[in-house]
Amino acid sequence: MPNTFDVDSPDCKNIRNLITDPGLSGKLENIYSAIEILASKYKFDHQQFIDMLNFLNTQKEMLTIPASLLRDRSSGILEIIVKFLKEEKALTYHKIAVILNRNDRTIWATYNNVRKKNPEKLAYSKSEFSVPVSIFKDRKLGTLEAVASYLKEKFGFTYHEIAKLLNRDERNIWTVYNKSKKKRKNDIT
Repeated sequence: MPNTFDVDSPDCKNIRNLITDPGLSGKLENIYSAIEILASKYKFDHQQFIDMLNFLNTQKEMLTIPASLLRDRSSGILEIIVKFLKEEKALTYHKIAVILNRNDRTIWATYNNVRKKNPEKLAYSKSEFSVPVSIFKDRKLGTLEAVASYLKEKFGFTYHEIAKLLNRDERNIWTVYNKSKKKRKNDIT
């Protein structure tokens, strides 16, 4: 079923404002030309193009951290994450706080602590595995609990594999994972 728009809807008004903005008219013509080329060359209809743009936008917004970064034992996992997001992704304290569901002051203090401990740039290798930053949003789980749960449930890693990847003791990973399971089970009931 084709999309129909109410001409008085806020979306249509926003589109009309964009189209009539003199600073954007040339850019909009380029976008329209690109859509037409894709439509004819790849047999995309306009809705498929919009869906593709939405998908690419969500992928762009999904921040991940290389798992190899989490091997560093000189700093805590939250400290490493904050340092990575601040220095490598150039995010503001506020943006990091929103992403991690933390207070701005907590992020500021965490960053300053890790900078004192480890003033040099983060050293990490390209990792086969990345951990989405969004897993740290749930404050009920500690950062290590969140990582262990993600790797165990998403990739089916054994405790040994997780321990090796994170440079932790296997018994510690078992304990942390089971603790996170209990916390989540208590949330459901």
